[in-house]
Parts: sequence; structure tokens; C-alpha cells
Amino acid sequence: MDGEPCGSDESAVPPPAINLPAVLAGLDAEAERRDAVAAVREAVDEEPAACAPTIPKLRDLLGEGTAEEAAVAYCLAEIAEASPTDVAPSAGDIAAFVAGEHPSPAATEGFRALAAVADARPDAVEDHDDRLVRAIEAGPDPDRGSPRLWEAIERLERAIPSIATATPEDGRENGALGGSGYEGRPVAVVTEEPES
Repeated sequence: MDGEPCGSDESAVPPPAINLPAVLAGLDAEAERRDAVAAVREAVDEEPAACAPTIPKLRDLLGEGTAEEAAVAYCLAEIAEASPTDVAPSAGDIAAFVAGEHPSPAATEGFRALAAVADARPDAVEDHDDRLVRAIEAGPDPDRGSPRLWEAIERLERAIPSIATATPEDGRENGALGGSGYEGRPVAVVTEEPES
């Protein structure tokens, strides 16, 4: 009909991937934290860069031993892949977490976050190479066969040569790196959802 705007269907504009004010408030409230982390976890797969404002609150949850820790580390890793410079100021906290929690699935996600930051801002991670070297050398590592872990460590080695000296030779010889065919090639990895 005349006078009606054309194309005014509100459903044409997708809703934002995340309700930031509600999520940020939820990350601060212990009773709402699980739901808030789950909301970030869902949004980070669709629009990781939109989740960048959650970085400081997610970072503060690392190392607290919460049930959501693996999901928090996963979110930081995914945000780092999309916006490494936003995660760069948190590199020290993530490195401290990795050093304290490795080996664990959450620490593997921490390595992924640091690798993404190191690709863009090696200086942000380089200051923490001693911690990462100690974590890598610490073994034994039940996650040694994880392609996600070794891909992250290889990325760190390329960006920060001092970390390359920490990669255990037995890992290379036993197929975790050298004989795996992972180095220098994209790795197709089936991702398991971290428990939240």
C-alpha cells in the first residue's frame, strides 16, 4: 500500500551475538557466572571480536578453579584469534595460568590464546617465555598427543624462538611434533565443547 515503508522488516537485521551489559554484569555475579560464561561461549563462535569487552573479566576468572575455567580459556583463545591485540595486555595473566595449570584442557586453550597473540604481538608474550618454557618442560604431559596443544606450541616457537628450545625432543621423536605431519600445515581438529 501507498505510504508504507518498503523493506522495513525488522528481522532483516540480525540481533547482536551477545548482550554485553547483561553478560558483563553476570560475569561479576557468582550466582549468574555460569550463564554469563555460557553466553560468551555461544557468542564467541559466531562473533568473537564482539566479545572483546569481556576479556578483562574472563581473564580474572582464570586460575580460580571454577567449573567454567575450560570454557573461559576457550573464549579467550577464540577472541585472541579474531582480536589478538585486544588480548595482548592479558598475556601475562594467561601465561601465569598456563604455567600453573599445564597439562590440562584449559591450559591448552591458554596456549592457543598466547599463540594467537604471539602471531600479531610477539613482544606481549616474549616477556613471559620463561614461564612457558617451564610449563612445556614440566611434563609428563597426558595431553601430549593433542593436535591443538602442539599446533599452539609450534606457533609460539615460530613467533618466539626462545620457546623453541623448550619443546621436548622426546615429543618430537615420538610423533607428537616431528613425525606427526602437523608442522607447517593447517590441522583439521574436531573440537570438543569445553564443559561449562
